[in-house]
Amino acid sequence: HDALSLSHNGYGRLPAPVLHTRSFILHRHSGAMDIEDLLEGSGAHDVEWFFHLHPDVQVTQSDLQFSLVASNLRARITVDCNGVEALIEQGWYSPRYGVKQEAPVIVVRKTAATLPVTARIRIEPC
Repeated sequence: HDALSLSHNGYGRLPAPVLHTRSFILHRHSGAMDIEDLLEGSGAHDVEWFFHLHPDVQVTQSDLQFSLVASNLRARITVDCNGVEALIEQGWYSPRYGVKQEAPVIVVRKTAATLPVTARIRIEPC
């Protein structure tokens, strides 16, 4: 597998600063990717994750698992994070500058989350 871990302090400007660390593990054999987000700091924060999809992707939801189908390709996104709500919203896709099309967006939210918060997301072919 290949692994990468990165941090940024772009939320350091908040009254209660947050350090965001994201780690990726790509499993070459299966094609699955594990993503782990760690949000460290203090206080309560609203946190959100967005997965913008192409307009041709059909997405269905079962709790915190999403099935994606486009042509003959299939994938699954699974979210593991306590206390989140997940839903499919309508958003936008832009194939080029000045052009936008409606497209599905998977949104995962945790309101008034007390830090630290860890979210694990698996994206895998199926």
